[in-house]
Amino acid sequence: MSASRPPERILAVNCFVGPSNDLYHLSHVLTGLCELAAAGDIDLRLLPADDDDAQPLESAALEAQVSDGGEPLAISFDVYDRSGDFHPASIANCSICFKRSFYRPHLDRLQPTVKTVVLPFGINYGCRSAAGERFLRAAGLRLDQGLNRYLCVLPFEAFEQPPNTPVESSIVFQTRAWAPDSTSDNVEEVNESRARIIRTLRKAFPGRFHGGFVPNSYALENYPDLLTPYPDLLHQYVPFSKRHLIGVGTRGLHQSVPFKIPEYLAGSHAIVSEPLRCEFPAPLQDSSHFLQFETAEECVAQCDRVLSGAALARELREASWRYYSSEVRPAQHMASLLERALAVSTELHRRRYS
Repeated sequence: MSASRPPERILAVNCFVGPSNDLYHLSHVLTGLCELAAAGDIDLRLLPADDDDAQPLESAALEAQVSDGGEPLAISFDVYDRSGDFHPASIANCSICFKRSFYRPHLDRLQPTVKTVVLPFGINYGCRSAAGERFLRAAGLRLDQGLNRYLCVLPFEAFEQPPNTPVESSIVFQTRAWAPDSTSDNVEEVNESRARIIRTLRKAFPGRFHGGFVPNSYALENYPDLLTPYPDLLHQYVPFSKRHLIGVGTRGLHQSVPFKIPEYLAGSHAIVSEPLRCEFPAPLQDSSHFLQFETAEECVAQCDRVLSGAALARELREASWRYYSSEVRPAQHMASLLERALAVSTELHRRRYS
């Protein structure tokens, strides 16, 4: 936690977890909190959430109370894809909401009477830890109550690879084609954009491009020529992905940041990505942390820059690792958000009573 906090004062965090929580999408949050608790940096209690029939199944928002010795502060972590939707319970119950898909123009959709302060959450992905499993089991959460959703992801350490690790001078982009009835997003636009990128990279870098569409039923029917021949099970895909210098990313559903980006950061890839619309607590910047493209041809050009420029490749890999280490690694990420919540609350209190 912050060096400004007196060492004798441990932050108390009560986190409310129940069967309706989507522990796959919330696994990163829980892992970070449990890692902080295991290190003695916070006093964490996982308490039963007040689940009811009005709450959506597999809610991707988590509520918590935070205290550094004073009145508890109610906060939430909202990791839904959609930037324009705000979790009703979080907005109703919490003073501060950290939103994964933070897009400032969509804050206007909140009612003027809403007192919740919405702040950028940052980057989310699925990961677990031994400490996370231990805390969840101790809290009484069983496999039939969602614990299996937490255990289906890999330990966060499995994604990590320092930037000095030797890798192949090659490109990885393995992605999904979405069926029209699987999401409300414009799947034709998403799928066709990804298909153009796969085709163009395969043509431009024969033998150096590795990837394609994961062979689900929709891809088998609509993109049989673009299927990946490589592993797609997570425990096989991650070590396969980490062998390659360049990781290519595209926008996630509803303009969210896909899990692929933080996985690339953890693996010290040189990242070439479509624009990232979301706002982050610490900027993730084009030309500093990744190279941006908007067309398949621009993607090829950016990949060629990295493959032909050893210095650029090294700089991008080091930038990925630095950003991951400070902003994405679960414990560091959650510590930063907790400290920011307390700082914002203190400032709001000062303004209110000054």
